[in-house]
Amino acid sequence: MKTSDANNAGLLIEQFDGNMLYCPEMRSWYGWDGKRWVPDSGQIYQVAKRVAGVWDNEAKECDNTTRKNLLKFSTYCESLVGLKAMIHLAQMDADIQINTNAFDRNPMVLNADNGMIDMEAMKYVDFDSREFITHKADVSYVRGARNKIWESFLEDIIPSEETRLFVQAAVGYSVTGLTNEDKVFILFGDGCNGKSTFVSTIINLLGTYASQASSDLLLRKRSSGPRNDMFVLMGKRFVAATETGESCQLDENVIKQMTSGERVSVNPKYKSQLEFTPTWKTWLSTNHEPSITGTDFAIRRRLLLIPFNVQIPSNKIDVKLRTYLANNYEGRSGILNWILDGVQLWRDNGLLLPEQVLNFTKCYHDDQDSIGHFVTERCIVEEGAMVAKNTLFSAYVAYCKQVNEKIRTKNAFGRYFKSENFSEVRDAQSRCWVGVRLDDRIEIYSK
Repeated sequence: MKTSDANNAGLLIEQFDGNMLYCPEMRSWYGWDGKRWVPDSGQIYQVAKRVAGVWDNEAKECDNTTRKNLLKFSTYCESLVGLKAMIHLAQMDADIQINTNAFDRNPMVLNADNGMIDMEAMKYVDFDSREFITHKADVSYVRGARNKIWESFLEDIIPSEETRLFVQAAVGYSVTGLTNEDKVFILFGDGCNGKSTFVSTIINLLGTYASQASSDLLLRKRSSGPRNDMFVLMGKRFVAATETGESCQLDENVIKQMTSGERVSVNPKYKSQLEFTPTWKTWLSTNHEPSITGTDFAIRRRLLLIPFNVQIPSNKIDVKLRTYLANNYEGRSGILNWILDGVQLWRDNGLLLPEQVLNFTKCYHDDQDSIGHFVTERCIVEEGAMVAKNTLFSAYVAYCKQVNEKIRTKNAFGRYFKSENFSEVRDAQSRCWVGVRLDDRIEIYSK
């Protein structure tokens, strides 16, 4: 065999025995640990050092001159230069390359500590490297296990059985890799209501499938560049964000990106530019209603508010409960089965919205709709009516200042009237909306 870096690369690939792959987009090796594919943290160099041993063994069968040359080459193979050359050439071999879209491609498989759960067939199966799974929940599947403490906790913080079943189905849907419901779940309510304990329990159980995201993931930013904070969420399924301030605005474009099922592009540091389809569902916990500026149905239908309005008295708070739910490994198996029951609920019925969630969400959107309030309270909608666009917007700004409502942008104002099917015309002096006018019975100051 010829002593060369190229042959070393071939020998290195033989050492992998199918248990190492290279992802050009991530510029990283991945190794199979028996349960999932994990980014390499230096193991590739340990494997590469074995190649020197191949040449050592080859030398034993050769004459003195050849043996001397092979042993010299073996020493080179263990050098940093030799190792880097070998690894670099190996990673260029198409047979051991994998792209990011091949990882975690089955949305209905959940990887656990003791095997995989096929949520399509609802059965437990052995680990399989050919699924190319990179995530794992921190829980073991135990058939028939229940956690009555968890169930009792849910009954305390969500008294409505209809709402509890909805939340169970929503969590079940969230642990799949599907995003076809196009929803962001907003847990709203003042403190001491159990929502943080609820979310942290799910996060701890789901292991690397879950993430506690930056608090500004959903918020409008001043810069308009790519949202590279999404990169770390690739392949996740349950993403929690917390506490938006009273003045914070949700970034409606980001919400649509995360829930539309369309691919997003990111350009993270030290990686190639990537495109991937979000697989996570976002759960936002907040004490304040987040603000939205859009009035279109496309954003409204994506936001679901789940009320957490039970206030647990301080003398009845179980200070050990959160620790138990977070750290009791055996108890997680029962919670996992509760989640899997939720998967089945969702598959059977979809997200059946309870009246409590529907009403709460409607009230939230109504509160956000300053334009709708203005039209209802300050305008007359009638056939043949007409008003100049600038006049109407000035009146709207004055109204918002009078009643202390958030002023939407002029573009948002125009989109609202277009979405409500008001037509536009131009008269001799200005552009006008047709079908609406200001109520001249009400004094409106536009200055």
